[in-house]
Amino acid sequence: MQRLGVVHKSFYAFLLMFFSLIATMVNQAQAAVILQYHHVSTQTPKITSIAPEQFSKHLALLQEKQYQVVSLPDLMTKVAAGQNVVNHVAITFDDGYNNLLEHAIPELEKYGFAYTIFINPQVVDQKSASSLTWAELKALTKRGATIANHGLTHDSLARIPTGTSIAEWVKQKGDEILAAQAKIAQETGQDYRLFAYPYGEYTPEWQAWLKDNDFIAFSQQSGAVGDFTDLTIVPRFPVSQPYDKIANLSDKLNTLAFDLTPLATSKSTVVSYGSVKELVMQVNNLDFHPKLLACYVSGLGKQEVTWLDETTFKVSFTQDLKPGRQRCNCTAPSISMPSRYYWYSKPWFVLQQDGQWFPL
Repeated sequence: MQRLGVVHKSFYAFLLMFFSLIATMVNQAQAAVILQYHHVSTQTPKITSIAPEQFSKHLALLQEKQYQVVSLPDLMTKVAAGQNVVNHVAITFDDGYNNLLEHAIPELEKYGFAYTIFINPQVVDQKSASSLTWAELKALTKRGATIANHGLTHDSLARIPTGTSIAEWVKQKGDEILAAQAKIAQETGQDYRLFAYPYGEYTPEWQAWLKDNDFIAFSQQSGAVGDFTDLTIVPRFPVSQPYDKIANLSDKLNTLAFDLTPLATSKSTVVSYGSVKELVMQVNNLDFHPKLLACYVSGLGKQEVTWLDETTFKVSFTQDLKPGRQRCNCTAPSISMPSRYYWYSKPWFVLQQDGQWFPL
């Protein structure tokens, strides 16, 4: 009887492990990808641009590989509800440049692909020569576009003016975000509470405010989107130059959301020069071989990874992070889906050595 009991316990343990693996596979397969564009033009700054011909190749790849291109509101509704988003892709554009009318939007409509444009209402009101007008934006909503909030102006939310308290700044810019939301609803008839951080810069205070005000917020660090994604910093893959190559896009579309959580000491975003020496992360699933985890830091290359215990690892930096927008990208091949790999990106906004902000 004792031997049978041992066999029974072993079989039960096997079943638990088996169903745990199946659950992991199902959960991780839910990963979706959001693409971030700005200009589609050869006449604009390369770092925020993709050539029209290359943009067309991106859309052709999405169709060829049978990705399901959906609207951002539909995607985030599914993600928030834990629904199936296998092979889902959402296309976004920041800033609402009018060069989108020349090539990007006709191409998107040819394929029947939904897309979202994040705008700054005050810029639209000023009738900038490079901006879409309210009439054009309204017309695009009737053709399937989603118009969403990028702030009333294009000010960074992280850069608090000297002499202004955090509370005062959050109140001021928070009121502007709400004013922008109201203006978009008034002019377009759409009222999706989707917000993209200008310059991708954010702080924990803004994450809390956006959550309290029922916004889903999008950043500019890379990575796929899954059930466990923090909806105050939803990742998007930038795909402007030099990250516009088809091979790079294929890799990004094939990624899985990495279920990692920065420990308290690693959650900061705005940091002084020389203050960040490492990144410590908690792993919430182990569908990868720990030895194959690789982490890279902007400008520093591959960094040393040390496992502190079975579910916690530390990335030690070989040098101080340079002033500017810096990231640590961690990747690992999946065990359950060998042809795919996990991708997680942690951003920092590193002040200059004199304590001042780096240029926008």
